[in-house]
Amino acid sequence: MRKVKMLGGSPAMIGFKNYEEAEKFAEDNDGIVARLRTRSGSGYYEQLGDKNELFDYFEYAEDLGLEHECYENNEQERLLDSIKNYLEDDLTNLDEMEGIENFVELAKKSQKITEEFATLTNGQVMILNGLEIFEVVPEKMMSYSEDVWTYHVGVILED
Repeated sequence: MRKVKMLGGSPAMIGFKNYEEAEKFAEDNDGIVARLRTRSGSGYYEQLGDKNELFDYFEYAEDLGLEHECYENNEQERLLDSIKNYLEDDLTNLDEMEGIENFVELAKKSQKITEEFATLTNGQVMILNGLEIFEVVPEKMMSYSEDVWTYHVGVILED
């Protein structure tokens, strides 16, 4: 855990292993569990609305601004349909050598995706940007970073 400052001066704690640890700390120290964010280099945190829950993978992917698709570990059929659509779209270019090389490259990427997907455990999600694996993340997160922002579930303490 690490102590940080909120805009306005109140102290807060971040870096909890899980939500239950944050709740217990808040209860023991008269604090409130909250979603916080900071901008790189600012040193101060601000509260994000009145939600006091974990971040989910879709919020993270949405914040990244990618043309992304998210697949939970139980969505193999949907993943395979998506890969099939990518490959079928590329079949029209097979009359040129460059088209064949591109199709082979897409097939290799598809194989990598399906192999990686097979290793996902319960609670993990694969985020794809086209046929590129962007990242594998937990369904629910205590913190994440994107661009210049870092987000945490933390505990705001009384001053």
